[in-house]
Amino acid sequence: MNALASYLQTQSMTQTQFAEVIGVKQPLVSKLVRGVSQPSPDLAARIARETHDRVPFYCWPAYAPFKPEGDETNRCTKEARC
Repeated sequence: MNALASYLQTQSMTQTQFAEVIGVKQPLVSKLVRGVSQPSPDLAARIARETHDRVPFYCWPAYAPFKPEGDETNRCTKEARC
């Protein structure tokens, strides 16, 4: 399960509800949850902001190089990766 799927589950939020929060359509959220698609930098930042950084920007593979140095939190674990 990826970090976004985990977040939605813990918040008891549907993909449709989250899509409305971040300003996209539900099919895109589905693709993100399934790992079929990666968000644009702007969308990754919105997701991080709206999830209060529970799905951090650098959790997405394309943005992993931007993980802040010294950030030892492991919110992008094998069990909950983007």
